[in-house]
Amino acid sequence: MPITEPEIINKVINEIFTNDIFANLIIKFIYFLFRILGAFLIFYFGKKILKQIFGVYRNTKYYNNLESSLKSFLNSIVNNGIIIMLIIFVLLILGVKQSSLITFIGTLGLGIGLALKDNLTNLAGGIIILTFETYKVGDEVEIDNNWGYVDQIDIFSTTIRNFDMDLIVIPNGKIISNQIINHSTTPIRRMKFEIGISYSNDIELARKNLEALLRSQEKILADPPVTSNVSSYGDSSINIVVKGWAKNEDYWTIYLDILNKLKSSLDKDNISIPFPQLDVHFVEKKF
Repeated sequence: MPITEPEIINKVINEIFTNDIFANLIIKFIYFLFRILGAFLIFYFGKKILKQIFGVYRNTKYYNNLESSLKSFLNSIVNNGIIIMLIIFVLLILGVKQSSLITFIGTLGLGIGLALKDNLTNLAGGIIILTFETYKVGDEVEIDNNWGYVDQIDIFSTTIRNFDMDLIVIPNGKIISNQIINHSTTPIRRMKFEIGISYSNDIELARKNLEALLRSQEKILADPPVTSNVSSYGDSSINIVVKGWAKNEDYWTIYLDILNKLKSSLDKDNISIPFPQLDVHFVEKKF
């Protein structure tokens, strides 16, 4: 005699409850929820504890003696390392086997290495920058046509604050493959001004005027001396270059002060700064 559908359902339900299958599923589910909760708590509090431990190291004399750029780089490595370590620990708590985890990490590492090869280049660039001390936090630099002060050095990038106070993030890999000008590495620095004067003006008088303006600045160095020369003969002006030297920390103060005084200084000797002109001559053609 065939078994009807309600009888099949009743038989399945009876089997589940008779063999304690349903009870075992509930127990395993509750156990899994506890493991998830435990993993979350370990990740949350573990992150706080490990950061506090690193915070103790940050208060030591050895850490305080490190340069700001190295501190920034070290902080970035530790923060990322803590997260990676806790994620691995959490996976082990959730029941992932060590052998499977090692295989997964190896495969994932290979995939990430291929996908993020540029970031690995950036990491290598950061290590090179710190090892060879190409620049440090606070230095005035020109990198990839960006001019400003180094604000932060991380694992993968360097942040520059330009003169408009904008933050520019440049990948370290790009930095080591481009020209880097560090204006803070030498104690003195040369400033250069190029000024165009009219063809009707006296060149020697203009040169003496400009040199005197630079020498009038107390912080301009006497050695190397202030110099000037004609750099080119333009379409509308004779271009004169005047150069002087100052201590690195005084450079911008002097530079901006001289820019503000250039025109008034030339006006005293009736030396004009011309603007581009075009002379048009009409020739009458006779037939």
